[in-house]
Amino acid sequence: MKTVVALTLTALAVSFTLTSASFAEERKVKVEFDAPATNYRVKIQEVHRVGDQLWVISKVSTAGDFGGSAITRVSDEIEIDAPEELPVIHKVLGKTWNWGKDTKNLQYVAKRAELDKALKEEMAERIWQRPKD
Repeated sequence: MKTVVALTLTALAVSFTLTSASFAEERKVKVEFDAPATNYRVKIQEVHRVGDQLWVISKVSTAGDFGGSAITRVSDEIEIDAPEELPVIHKVLGKTWNWGKDTKNLQYVAKRAELDKALKEEMAERIWQRPKD
């Protein structure tokens, strides 16, 4: 009897592991936009599942005090386990220039508190976070 129970539990565990693994999908997520100088950078900080969307939270920073005065394309890319069919909405913190508009998939957020409030209201689930440097 013990052998039958042990085999049944082992089979259930293997079945659960295989079923769970089939839901995970590796996908690349990339944030990209124009910044006003060559010293601007962007880093993806977190990814949250919000309903049927992925909210990718990124932060703009500068490297050094001065950069060349030229519009520069900045980007960052990560790989995460998330279904490919979920649309990505980028939420970017730290924009300091006064041009460049929000789009359907790219939204500039003035304050982290606003974003945290929206994440809480939407009952978001954090699925990825950049490790601390």
